[in-house]
Amino acid sequence: MSVLIVALPRTGSTVLMRAFIAQGYDYASEPWNPTVSNLRKNLNFKWKDIKPESNIVVKTMIRHLPHNSETSLPHLFYTEFAQQFDKVILLDRYDLSEQSISLSNAVLTDQWLGKYLPKHIPDELLKHQTLFLDSEKAELSALSHTINTNVVYYEDIYFGTQEVKDKFYHDWGIKSDEAKKLLDPKHKYRQTQNNTGLL
Repeated sequence: MSVLIVALPRTGSTVLMRAFIAQGYDYASEPWNPTVSNLRKNLNFKWKDIKPESNIVVKTMIRHLPHNSETSLPHLFYTEFAQQFDKVILLDRYDLSEQSISLSNAVLTDQWLGKYLPKHIPDELLKHQTLFLDSEKAELSALSHTINTNVVYYEDIYFGTQEVKDKFYHDWGIKSDEAKKLLDPKHKYRQTQNNTGLL
């Protein structure tokens, strides 16, 4: 089974991808992330060869596109790309404020993975990231309507009731205990004194 995760930043997408990897999936993590470190991955990733029966999980951000994409509109590209997958997961977060704080902290510290203590965030940076996330949410919503797939939310996956979590596990074929443990909220990145912060 092939799985496509199209996400917004700070939604637990990397941890979700790792849950599939724990079940033996090959993976491509943000293959079109426009950074120097990802350039070779961008050029070598054979995305057109993926089929529904491929054993792979691809995790990407909604705004990331391959260099040879025929469109600059993410929701149009992912409408076509999604057809190559057996499962498509659109991932966002309900709490825009917490999401903006988390993203601003990552931008400020250049620490995108792993646990961290939040820093003081300049108001202008927080405002900029909030506006950016608003535009990303609109793009993800457009994709959701186009491919008739509901957006799922970080808070439900990681902090929902066991019944809600079990439905996700069933729908996505997450069966192993190792994979489920990875989705335990105790592994969240953002740390506070009482350890109750979100990503």
